[in-house]
Amino acid sequence: HEAMSSSSTFEQEAPDLSEFASLPVLILDDDGLVRDAMARLLRDWRIEHDVFASHEELLVALRAHADRPCCILLDYRLGGQLTGIDVIDEVRSLYGDDHRFLLI
Repeated sequence: HEAMSSSSTFEQEAPDLSEFASLPVLILDDDGLVRDAMARLLRDWRIEHDVFASHEELLVALRAHADRPCCILLDYRLGGQLTGIDVIDEVRSLYGDDHRFLLI
């Protein structure tokens, strides 16, 4: 195992986020700390986003906006018996398969 020289650095190229430039990412998580952290990350990346504490809030927002969001980022465990998969199924039953999801 070779030791790295002190001049070596780990540089990561910034991701290409151009796809996210005009459409918002919707965040659904019942944990306020997680919502805040995700919102901070997206804000740092200059990605438009909206956060929701409940799936009811998310559904109201989806009904109110004609434009499809870039994606919906949601937690798997949403409190009680509700899971992120339940929300994905509900969104798909209401709006079809037109949305992209990221389940965490």
